[in-house]
Amino acid sequence: MIKLPLISKFLVQIKMNYSIIQTPNSRYLHLTSIGYSKEWINLIGKIDAFIGQQPKLSYASEGNLLYFFESPANDDFFESVSWVGREIIGMPQIDPTGDFKAFDLDRGQAFRFKLSIEEDRALLFPERLAEFFEEAQMSLQKNGIEPVSTWRLVIFEENREGSLKIDVFMDFFSDDR
Repeated sequence: MIKLPLISKFLVQIKMNYSIIQTPNSRYLHLTSIGYSKEWINLIGKIDAFIGQQPKLSYASEGNLLYFFESPANDDFFESVSWVGREIIGMPQIDPTGDFKAFDLDRGQAFRFKLSIEEDRALLFPERLAEFFEEAQMSLQKNGIEPVSTWRLVIFEENREGSLKIDVFMDFFSDDR
């Protein structure tokens, strides 16, 4: 395990070992964002409010999912399109001209790296994202795996004894998805 320096008040670690996970068929409710920023927190709040207003919708998982379509090492990454959302059960009533979109994902597999960030919901580590991404890519390539350009962050939050625990995973997909 590689320990990274303290960033503000965040302790960030990445484990270069990965696990292979099976991803189920799922429906992904999302809003479009630009790049990676702390705006994702506000967007998740809007999605949660939207789900709360629709009695036929429920959460398929507890994770917050941020999908990206290029490497954070690219110069224009922070200006590129990303999706922020949740996996849901049910068919949302969406205005086709509105901001909310739903996308059905086929089952497949992903290569999952665990990042761990303690103490704060803000998850402010964009300056380290390219480094994490490149290290994970090198780990996969050493094992003969060439992931596609779509990847995601999966963020789980849990209140434990009055403090917030955040678990973050970086998932890469293969052509088999």
